[in-house]
Amino acid sequence: MIIDVYPKQQQPLPNFQLFKDVQVRGVATPQPLGSYHAVQHIGGFTFTAPRSPDVRAIQAKLMTVHVTDAAGKPARFVPWFGALAHAIFFHVGTLDYFHTHVCAPGASGCTSLIAGSSVVGRSSAPGKLTIGILLPTAGTWKLFLQSKPNGRLVTVPYVLKAR
Repeated sequence: MIIDVYPKQQQPLPNFQLFKDVQVRGVATPQPLGSYHAVQHIGGFTFTAPRSPDVRAIQAKLMTVHVTDAAGKPARFVPWFGALAHAIFFHVGTLDYFHTHVCAPGASGCTSLIAGSSVVGRSSAPGKLTIGILLPTAGTWKLFLQSKPNGRLVTVPYVLKAR
């Protein structure tokens, strides 16, 4: 279990993580990770991503996802926890994760920094989410893209390979 929270304070936030062992009954049954699907239909919306994004560790990458409603019209994003979308990446086989935001133009809190590289996720038009990707290591990552198109919370999974 990962809890992604920060203390309420004015000064710069320290880098920290909360850890707690969780006991779960039963036998774990491994589930297939799945594969990358550029077009996904979830919650009455169509999410269209690039066919094969070229993601590299510690190199900023922008990935644009177009979102349309059932009528094919661009979705309008409603802010959710301060952003128009949240992109949460989990590295397969480790506890590494990366959480970033897609914000409206002029909003703060959307810049991600790693090893001197930075990237900013933005949404400047209805139906368009540009995710700033900056993964710390190579390997397979599971991305959960969360947004509220037309006010409805939707989570879209993607499997990405970073070189």
